[in-house]
Amino acid sequence: MKRLILNSLIQWKISSTRKPLILRGARQVGKSYSVKEFGEKEFKQFIRIDFLLQKDAQMIFSEKKTFEPRRILKDIGFLLNTEINLSEALLFFDEIQECPGALTSLKYFQEQMPELALIVAGSYLGIMVNEDSFPVGKVDFLSMYPMNFEEFLMSYNSALHMEYNSINIKDSSQIDSLYHQKFLEVWKRYLAIGGMPEVVSTYLEYHSVNELRAISSARKFRCSF
Repeated sequence: MKRLILNSLIQWKISSTRKPLILRGARQVGKSYSVKEFGEKEFKQFIRIDFLLQKDAQMIFSEKKTFEPRRILKDIGFLLNTEINLSEALLFFDEIQECPGALTSLKYFQEQMPELALIVAGSYLGIMVNEDSFPVGKVDFLSMYPMNFEEFLMSYNSALHMEYNSINIKDSSQIDSLYHQKFLEVWKRYLAIGGMPEVVSTYLEYHSVNELRAISSARKFRCSF
């Protein structure tokens, strides 16, 4: 499912003042999925460290070691058995709340290795902002939310989404009644299902076959959050 945040990530990539990016957002809104899609499309090399699953990676940021970026990249390369190309790679630190040292290292990446594209994401980052080790002023921020109506519409009906994009909200003339009715139908579905990506995916899996089953499955899955 396409997410509009990809446009913001591309703008971050090409910015001349780019800093390591902290992607904020609630759990299950699609942060990891979107960064992976962005990394694989926009970079020749995408490297992901999941500190929740890859416990060994936490040792790279031990208090007994320096936060020198070249040493960190060397250790990551050894851990993953790969060589990191600074000009072609996107490095992604996922679930960074599990490794506060990795968060501290962002300051040194910004100062000593600004050419490296680096994104981090995780839960409870709002709490970690108050820690002394947080790299204040050395990072960019981007917030991610559940799917909005336009994103839902893109996945549900691409033709209707094209019509949606053609509407000029400053134009006082009325929307064609045929399209207006269709927009309202999709809007009601969006209100019933919500914008959590996995819930929307569950709905889309069944809606072309059985609408009642699709909504029921999505609502059931939604209650698990």
